[in-house]
Amino acid sequence: MMWKIAAGSVRRHGKRSALIAMAVAVSVATMVFMSGMLEGMREEFFFTMVSSSGHLTLDAAASADALDPLSLELLLSDWDGYAAWLGEQPEALRVEPVFSFGALVVNERKNIGLVGYGVPTDTAFFRDVRSGVRSGRFLAQSGEVMMSEDTLELLDLAPTDPVLVLTKDATGAPYYLEYTIAGVYRSDSAEFDEGAFLIGLQDAQELVYVDRDVREIRVILQDPAQADTVAERFRSTYADNDEIRIQTWRERNRGLVVLIELMDVFMYAINVLIVIVAATVITNAILMNTFEKAREQGMMRAIGLTRRGQFKLIMAEGLVYGVLGSLAGLAIGIPLVLYFQTHGIDFGEVSESFGLGRELTFRFVPITAVINAVFGTSVALAGSLYAAIVATRSTILASLRGSH
Repeated sequence: MMWKIAAGSVRRHGKRSALIAMAVAVSVATMVFMSGMLEGMREEFFFTMVSSSGHLTLDAAASADALDPLSLELLLSDWDGYAAWLGEQPEALRVEPVFSFGALVVNERKNIGLVGYGVPTDTAFFRDVRSGVRSGRFLAQSGEVMMSEDTLELLDLAPTDPVLVLTKDATGAPYYLEYTIAGVYRSDSAEFDEGAFLIGLQDAQELVYVDRDVREIRVILQDPAQADTVAERFRSTYADNDEIRIQTWRERNRGLVVLIELMDVFMYAINVLIVIVAATVITNAILMNTFEKAREQGMMRAIGLTRRGQFKLIMAEGLVYGVLGSLAGLAIGIPLVLYFQTHGIDFGEVSESFGLGRELTFRFVPITAVINAVFGTSVALAGSLYAAIVATRSTILASLRGSH
């Protein structure tokens, strides 16, 4: 009976009820939207991080203070044992050598300085390059390179043209070879597109004349949280070797990790602000609604409705407002998040400066949407609680006179 009376009251005061439900809906939709954006940013950050350096990176200890990070004096010669040890760890999913070097890419009278990345043809890294191939294909055999659309445009190269790669080899002498452009790509990072290219690992070693040396070993783990455990285990095993260092993804990306954590706090603060504003609007609207129905509730009190019953009635109405508003908020917010999950928002260099890609895509997390809906309903109930306390303090006579 109480729910029937509450539903009838909501219908009779349609405009006021719509206002309250809309306030709840806007707050829930905003929280769903902001949560989707935050989850998308976090996922994009970890995708970019894993794609670029993995969860663990092993390189020469001297790299920490090196003026030239691409110096050929900073290579790992006897890296097979380290890679084998890392591959034996139960947490490891992928262990892969990478050889980076400086080079000039030349086409007739034009040239551009780039960083070459020598990788296995089945590399688990540079996934945005693999997915961003615009023409041709990813590296598949010896004698091939991958170039970005930006590089080809700067050098006036066509996808089928040969290209010269000039570098200084391990003897200090200039050396160049001609390669076929296997594929043209556009990755998630304009900085990478304008400053790097991919080449097969053995081709890179042959070009620079370094036998089997590599620059670093990258490791992907089953869970990013396992990085510290594996790193400490490695340091204990190779405690007597001060010529190598192992870094976790947090150590390698300290600035970006702190930024993501600050953004989490910022987003939570925004959600709290939204809740406070929504609670103020909802509470005022519910109070006005309660005041307008003072005579109605006074008559109900006069014919037998107890203060407790009046309290329950107001709370029941608040629950109806909260549920209806939260459902409406989900109906507004979820499609927006799903749309931007598919299409994304292009922030260009702004998002890249934060360690993200060119395009920020949202991510829909059902449990987060449910939590936001519960928050919306709770705000409506909190507003109703205050209104119920105020209303039940009034006497029957005061209610019949329309005052509290």
